[in-house]
Amino acid sequence: VDPAVVDPEIASPFPGGEGTVPAFAYALVAAFRRDAITAEAPPANWMEWWNAERFPGQRALARDPFGTFEFALLADGVPADALYPLDTERAVQSLKAISGAILDRWWDSGAQPVAWLGTERAEYASAWHHRVVAAQWDGYAVDLVWDQGLLVVDRWAVPVNAAAPDVAADLLRYAQAPPVQAALAAAVPLGPVHPAAFELLDPLVLATLPTAPSTFPQLLPVDAAWWAANRGEAVERMNRWLLGTLGA
Repeated sequence: VDPAVVDPEIASPFPGGEGTVPAFAYALVAAFRRDAITAEAPPANWMEWWNAERFPGQRALARDPFGTFEFALLADGVPADALYPLDTERAVQSLKAISGAILDRWWDSGAQPVAWLGTERAEYASAWHHRVVAAQWDGYAVDLVWDQGLLVVDRWAVPVNAAAPDVAADLLRYAQAPPVQAALAAAVPLGPVHPAAFELLDPLVLATLPTAPSTFPQLLPVDAAWWAANRGEAVERMNRWLLGTLGA
Protein backbone atom coordinates (compact mmCIF):
# COMPACT_ATOMS: atom_id res chain seq x y z
CA VAL A 1 0.00 0.00 0.00
CA ASP A 2 1.33 3.40 -0.97
CA PRO A 3 2.01 5.29 2.29
CA ALA A 4 0.21 8.28 0.80
CA VAL A 5 -3.04 6.31 0.99
CA VAL A 6 -2.77 5.76 4.75
CA ASP A 7 -4.43 8.40 6.93
CA PRO A 8 -1.80 9.35 9.55
CA GLU A 9 -4.59 9.58 12.13
CA ILE A 10 -5.00 5.79 12.06
CA ALA A 11 -1.38 4.82 11.50
CA SER A 12 0.12 6.19 14.71
CA PRO A 13 -1.94 4.20 17.30
CA PHE A 14 -1.34 0.92 15.42
CA PRO A 15 2.29 0.76 14.29
CA GLY A 16 4.13 -2.21 12.88
CA GLY A 17 2.16 -2.96 9.76
CA GLU A 18 4.39 -1.53 7.06
CA GLY A 19 2.71 -1.63 3.68
CA THR A 20 -0.77 -2.21 5.16
CA VAL A 21 -3.70 -0.13 6.41
CA PRO A 22 -5.40 -0.80 9.78
CA ALA A 23 -9.01 -1.88 9.19
CA PHE A 24 -10.63 -2.57 12.58
CA ALA A 25 -9.78 -4.15 15.93
CA TYR A 26 -11.17 -6.77 18.28
CA ALA A 27 -10.04 -8.28 21.57
CA LEU A 28 -9.71 -11.62 23.32
CA VAL A 29 -10.91 -10.95 26.86
CA ALA A 30 -11.97 -12.57 30.13
CA ALA A 31 -15.72 -13.26 30.06
CA PHE A 32 -17.93 -14.54 32.86
CA ARG A 33 -21.46 -15.41 33.90
CA ARG A 34 -22.87 -12.68 36.11
CA ASP A 35 -24.63 -15.14 38.40
CA ALA A 36 -21.39 -17.03 39.00
CA ILE A 37 -19.71 -14.16 40.83
CA THR A 38 -19.69 -14.89 44.56
CA ALA A 39 -17.02 -12.32 45.37
CA GLU A 40 -17.61 -8.56 45.33
CA ALA A 41 -16.33 -8.34 41.75
CA PRO A 42 -15.17 -10.67 38.97
CA PRO A 43 -11.46 -11.42 38.52
CA ALA A 44 -9.80 -8.13 37.65
CA ASN A 45 -6.84 -9.68 35.82
CA TRP A 46 -5.49 -13.05 34.72
CA MET A 47 -3.64 -13.67 37.97
CA GLU A 48 -6.98 -13.47 39.79
CA TRP A 49 -8.66 -15.52 37.02
CA TRP A 50 -6.17 -18.30 37.77
CA ASN A 51 -7.14 -18.22 41.48
CA ALA A 52 -9.84 -20.90 41.54
CA GLU A 53 -10.04 -20.85 45.32
CA ARG A 54 -11.02 -17.18 45.51
CA PHE A 55 -13.12 -17.39 42.35
CA PRO A 56 -14.53 -20.93 42.22
CA GLY A 57 -16.05 -22.22 39.03
CA GLN A 58 -15.34 -24.03 35.80
CA ARG A 59 -13.03 -22.34 33.29
CA ALA A 60 -12.67 -22.43 29.52
CA LEU A 61 -9.66 -21.43 27.42
CA ALA A 62 -8.85 -21.67 23.73
CA ARG A 63 -7.22 -24.86 22.55
CA ASP A 64 -4.71 -22.60 20.86
CA PRO A 65 -1.57 -20.97 22.24
CA PHE A 66 -2.58 -17.65 20.68
CA GLY A 67 -3.90 -15.63 23.58
CA THR A 68 -3.87 -18.63 25.90
CA PHE A 69 -0.08 -18.43 26.31
CA GLU A 70 -0.22 -14.65 26.88
CA PHE A 71 -2.88 -15.06 29.58
CA ALA A 72 -0.98 -17.90 31.25
CA LEU A 73 2.16 -15.78 31.46
CA LEU A 74 0.28 -12.77 32.83
CA ALA A 75 -1.27 -15.08 35.43
CA ASP A 76 2.23 -16.22 36.38
CA GLY A 77 3.35 -12.66 37.03
CA VAL A 78 5.06 -11.72 33.77
CA PRO A 79 4.75 -7.91 33.32
CA ALA A 80 2.62 -6.83 30.37
CA ASP A 81 5.52 -4.95 28.79
CA ALA A 82 7.75 -8.03 28.99
CA LEU A 83 5.41 -10.63 27.45
CA TYR A 84 7.27 -10.98 24.16
CA PRO A 85 9.11 -13.04 23.21
CA LEU A 86 6.73 -15.50 24.87
CA ASP A 87 8.29 -18.03 27.25
CA THR A 88 6.33 -21.05 26.00
CA GLU A 89 7.66 -23.43 28.66
CA ARG A 90 6.64 -21.07 31.45
CA ALA A 91 3.23 -20.68 29.82
CA VAL A 92 2.66 -24.44 29.81
CA GLN A 93 3.66 -24.70 33.47
CA SER A 94 1.18 -21.94 34.31
CA LEU A 95 -1.57 -23.72 32.35
CA LYS A 96 -0.94 -26.88 34.35
CA ALA A 97 -1.88 -24.96 37.49
CA ILE A 98 -5.39 -24.15 36.20
CA SER A 99 -6.04 -27.19 33.98
CA GLY A 100 -8.00 -28.96 36.73
CA ALA A 101 -10.68 -26.28 36.45
CA ILE A 102 -10.78 -26.61 32.65
CA LEU A 103 -10.80 -30.36 31.99
CA ASP A 104 -12.47 -30.75 28.56
CA ARG A 105 -13.48 -27.09 28.17
CA TRP A 106 -10.79 -26.15 25.65
CA TRP A 107 -12.68 -24.27 22.94
CA ASP A 108 -11.98 -24.57 19.24
CA SER A 109 -14.37 -21.98 17.79
CA GLY A 110 -15.32 -18.45 18.78
CA ALA A 111 -18.94 -19.42 19.45
CA GLN A 112 -18.13 -22.09 22.03
CA PRO A 113 -16.99 -20.16 25.12
CA VAL A 114 -20.00 -17.82 25.14
CA ALA A 115 -22.36 -20.75 24.50
CA TRP A 116 -20.78 -22.62 27.41
CA LEU A 117 -21.27 -19.62 29.67
CA GLY A 118 -24.89 -19.34 28.58
CA THR A 119 -25.62 -23.01 29.24
CA GLU A 120 -23.76 -22.97 32.59
CA ARG A 121 -21.09 -25.36 31.37
CA ALA A 122 -18.53 -22.78 32.46
CA GLU A 123 -18.45 -19.80 34.78
CA TYR A 124 -15.36 -18.10 33.33
CA ALA A 125 -13.90 -18.18 29.83
CA SER A 126 -11.59 -16.40 27.47
CA ALA A 127 -13.71 -15.15 24.57
CA TRP A 128 -13.77 -12.70 21.70
CA HIS A 129 -15.29 -9.46 22.93
CA HIS A 130 -17.76 -9.13 20.06
CA ARG A 131 -19.14 -12.60 20.79
CA VAL A 132 -19.80 -11.54 24.39
CA VAL A 133 -21.52 -8.33 23.25
CA ALA A 134 -23.67 -10.28 20.78
CA ALA A 135 -24.66 -12.67 23.57
CA GLN A 136 -25.68 -9.72 25.74
CA TRP A 137 -27.86 -8.45 22.88
CA ASP A 138 -29.48 -11.90 22.83
CA GLY A 139 -30.26 -11.71 26.55
CA TYR A 140 -27.44 -13.81 27.98
CA ALA A 141 -26.36 -12.83 31.52
CA VAL A 142 -22.69 -12.60 30.55
CA ASP A 143 -20.13 -9.84 30.84
CA LEU A 144 -16.45 -9.18 30.21
CA VAL A 145 -13.36 -7.62 31.75
CA TRP A 146 -11.31 -5.45 29.38
CA ASP A 147 -8.18 -5.23 31.52
CA GLN A 148 -5.32 -7.36 30.11
CA GLY A 149 -7.36 -8.36 27.08
CA LEU A 150 -5.39 -9.05 23.91
CA LEU A 151 -5.94 -6.50 21.14
CA VAL A 152 -5.85 -7.73 17.54
CA VAL A 153 -5.88 -5.37 14.56
CA ASP A 154 -6.91 -6.63 11.13
CA ARG A 155 -5.34 -4.81 8.18
CA TRP A 156 -5.97 -4.11 4.55
CA ALA A 157 -3.34 -5.12 2.02
CA VAL A 158 -3.12 -4.98 -1.77
CA PRO A 159 -1.48 -7.86 -3.67
CA VAL A 160 1.68 -7.03 -5.56
CA ASN A 161 0.89 -6.52 -9.26
CA ALA A 162 -2.83 -6.09 -8.50
CA ALA A 163 -4.84 -5.49 -11.66
CA ALA A 164 -6.43 -2.25 -10.40
CA PRO A 165 -4.37 -0.71 -7.57
CA ASP A 166 -6.07 2.65 -8.08
CA VAL A 167 -9.46 1.07 -7.33
CA ALA A 168 -7.98 -0.60 -4.26
CA ALA A 169 -6.63 2.75 -3.08
CA ASP A 170 -10.09 4.30 -3.45
CA LEU A 171 -11.58 1.48 -1.36
CA LEU A 172 -8.97 1.99 1.36
CA ARG A 173 -9.62 5.73 1.51
CA TYR A 174 -13.34 4.99 1.84
CA ALA A 175 -12.79 2.36 4.56
CA GLN A 176 -10.69 4.77 6.62
CA ALA A 177 -13.33 7.52 6.63
CA PRO A 178 -14.67 8.19 10.16
CA PRO A 179 -18.38 7.91 9.16
CA VAL A 180 -17.71 4.51 7.58
CA GLN A 181 -15.75 3.32 10.59
CA ALA A 182 -18.53 4.50 12.90
CA ALA A 183 -21.21 2.78 10.81
CA LEU A 184 -19.34 -0.52 11.00
CA ALA A 185 -18.95 -0.22 14.78
CA ALA A 186 -22.66 0.54 15.20
CA ALA A 187 -23.58 -2.59 13.23
CA VAL A 188 -20.93 -4.96 14.64
CA PRO A 189 -18.88 -4.06 17.75
CA LEU A 190 -15.54 -3.98 15.96
CA GLY A 191 -13.24 -1.20 17.13
CA PRO A 192 -12.71 1.76 14.80
CA VAL A 193 -9.11 2.66 14.07
CA HIS A 194 -9.80 6.32 13.25
CA PRO A 195 -10.13 8.45 16.43
CA ALA A 196 -12.67 10.78 14.82
CA ALA A 197 -15.12 7.87 14.47
CA PHE A 198 -15.78 7.86 18.21
CA GLU A 199 -17.26 11.35 18.04
CA LEU A 200 -20.04 9.93 15.85
CA LEU A 201 -21.03 7.06 18.14
CA ASP A 202 -23.52 6.72 20.96
CA PRO A 203 -21.95 6.19 24.44
CA LEU A 204 -23.69 2.80 24.68
CA VAL A 205 -21.90 1.68 21.52
CA LEU A 206 -18.58 3.10 22.75
CA ALA A 207 -18.77 0.84 25.80
CA THR A 208 -18.64 -2.22 23.50
CA LEU A 209 -15.56 -1.19 21.50
CA PRO A 210 -11.98 -2.21 22.33
CA THR A 211 -10.46 0.90 20.74
CA ALA A 212 -12.72 3.39 22.56
CA PRO A 213 -10.59 6.02 24.33
CA SER A 214 -11.39 4.68 27.81
CA THR A 215 -10.84 1.02 26.88
CA PHE A 216 -7.85 1.06 24.54
CA PRO A 217 -5.23 1.70 27.29
CA GLN A 218 -6.41 -1.39 29.21
CA LEU A 219 -5.60 -3.79 26.36
CA LEU A 220 -2.33 -5.40 25.32
CA PRO A 221 -1.43 -5.32 21.61
CA VAL A 222 -0.60 -8.72 20.16
CA ASP A 223 2.88 -9.07 18.69
CA ALA A 224 1.88 -10.32 15.26
CA ALA A 225 5.49 -10.56 14.10
CA TRP A 226 6.35 -12.94 16.96
CA TRP A 227 3.38 -15.14 16.15
CA ALA A 228 4.18 -15.17 12.45
CA ALA A 229 7.65 -16.49 13.24
CA ASN A 230 6.80 -18.86 16.11
CA ARG A 231 3.21 -20.05 15.74
CA GLY A 232 4.06 -23.55 14.51
CA GLU A 233 6.41 -24.24 17.40
CA ALA A 234 3.96 -22.82 19.95
CA VAL A 235 1.08 -24.95 18.65
CA GLU A 236 3.25 -28.06 18.75
CA ARG A 237 4.31 -27.32 22.34
CA MET A 238 0.75 -26.82 23.55
CA ASN A 239 -0.56 -29.90 21.75
CA ARG A 240 2.26 -32.02 23.13
CA TRP A 241 1.21 -31.05 26.65
CA LEU A 242 -2.52 -31.50 26.02
CA LEU A 243 -1.92 -34.94 24.53
CA GLY A 244 0.40 -35.89 27.39
CA THR A 245 3.25 -37.01 25.14
CA LEU A 246 6.98 -37.00 25.80
CA GLY A 247 8.19 -33.71 27.22
CA ALA A 248 4.76 -32.57 28.40
